[in-house]
Amino acid sequence: MFLKNSVKILHTADWHLGLISWQRLVGIDRRGEQREALRHMIQVARREQVDLIVHSGDLFHQYNQPPRPAIELAVETIMQLRSIAPVVWVVGNHDWYAMGALREAFSPDVLILREFTPVELPDLPVTVFPLPYISLSKFLGGKTGVEIQEQARQKMLNIFRAWERSMKDSRWNVLAAHFTLEECAWYSQANSVRELFLKSVDFPVGMHYGAFGHLHAFIHYCKSRFPIVYPSPLVRDTFQQEKEKTGCVIVDLTEGKQTHVKHISLPSVKLVTVDVEEDADVLKVTREAEEMSEGKEAYVRFCVKSVGIPLQLRSRLASLGGTHWQTVAVHSVFPSPAESTGDQREGSMDIQAIPELFSGFCRSMGLPERIAGLFRRYYQEAAEEEGRDASG
Repeated sequence: MFLKNSVKILHTADWHLGLISWQRLVGIDRRGEQREALRHMIQVARREQVDLIVHSGDLFHQYNQPPRPAIELAVETIMQLRSIAPVVWVVGNHDWYAMGALREAFSPDVLILREFTPVELPDLPVTVFPLPYISLSKFLGGKTGVEIQEQARQKMLNIFRAWERSMKDSRWNVLAAHFTLEECAWYSQANSVRELFLKSVDFPVGMHYGAFGHLHAFIHYCKSRFPIVYPSPLVRDTFQQEKEKTGCVIVDLTEGKQTHVKHISLPSVKLVTVDVEEDADVLKVTREAEEMSEGKEAYVRFCVKSVGIPLQLRSRLASLGGTHWQTVAVHSVFPSPAESTGDQREGSMDIQAIPELFSGFCRSMGLPERIAGLFRRYYQEAAEEEGRDASG
């Protein structure tokens, strides 16, 4: 006999509290924007009268020791949300190392899930099946080699089979995951040595909703046995998200009806990319940035078609700004083969030019912008990881 009737969920992910963007040029603390977006989210939760709030990972940006203001904002927000409905937080790859110090910061009734053990919520007909971020090396005890994806998949399928045996028809089964669904990756074999990818058919039969995080985009994947949704990031944190939505989703699960997913936009500063020729007039470039910002608060990136940007031009572009916008990045964009004269010499490459090169390649090939976004995301993570290793 079914007893679950209906439940309404607010699903959010990828807040990245403590984020400082574009540190190579200006360094923008995004906490004010994040606080404003979270204020709106709390209003949404109250207005929608949600029964459950699921955070699908990357609450913080720093891998360890998040700054105190970020912790304070997280605690303040989550406790306000907890006053509206139960809160479940599944750990993301940016959250792992901070967890030990932060457990005592949150009320015990905020469920922090870092294992694969299903949790039956006491006051709701909901069972949460947690799938925290899976580092292949940790998951397999340090094993390496070409077969690690398949080894990890088989290990995960055993866990899923145990989940299926524990499911009850009287409860809604929600998969809360910080994870890359293979069908949503838009690239092949990227980071296959670092994290596990699974197809939608691998997930247990009997799930009703997949509350995913990690890909920093609004994705509603409907080709699986149950809807899988990435809710989008809290704020746009890279220019690869320039056209992406930001916000959260409201999910209605009602017995006998199709799952209803509604995206709720939250305020986020506009990101604007201005393409610049090497000999461009700076006043004209400034007017273009003004027009593209449309009178709204905006961060502007100038992309110069040049192997290397002359120092004077870089300095002038970096200093530009308007009433509502400011320059946060100046990048080289290498000319495409069609534009190249063929006798151009190689120049030194800024480390940030590599993602920009790949982004330009994607545009020239007509590939989805999300491919470049995923590349930049993992490239930055690898750079951060290398920096931590170098610093001991």
